Amino acid sequence: MQGWPVWLASISYRDRSGHLIPASAWGGDRLADAQRWLMRLLTGLGDPTRERFFRMQITACLHRAISQREYDRLPEWWHTCELRDLAGGPVEVFWHRGIPDAPSTRPCANPGREVIDPRDDRLWLPIDCGSCESCQARATVRPRAGGRELGNLAPPTRSGREQASR
Repeated sequence: MQGWPVWLASISYRDRSGHLIPASAWGGDRLADAQRWLMRLLTGLGDPTRERFFRMQITACLHRAISQREYDRLPEWWHTCELRDLAGGPVEVFWHRGIPDAPSTRPCANPGREVIDPRDDRLWLPIDCGSCESCQARATVRPRAGGRELGNLAPPTRSGREQASR
């Protein structure tokens, strides 16, 4: 969201034995169900014209930009605290609206794998390779997380929103 704060909702599923089901194995019906639950969860929050639906290995996620009203109500410390880091990239982006398809938001082309559960090799956390286009784009943002450049955010302009939705 180009540094703009977001709401993040995520969902995972477990089988009857309590084991995580990899998001890559959900199928269309379960994925559609996950999207409905996430949209429902964020009802009344943020700006639904600026969001992204994506998956990791064990979760489906919805990022929704906070609204201007929510941004205006953030406490002062939010704008002055030290930023720590940037989240890694998704495994797959299903759709986005009202925001640009920036390289930093795309999946790593050659991710390493940190195994989550040795019983299922489909359950892993992606580790950025550091050399593909999306990893390079994230790397240019990460150094700013230690400074204030991302913290002094200007609200999105109307023309910026219109350009992003084209």
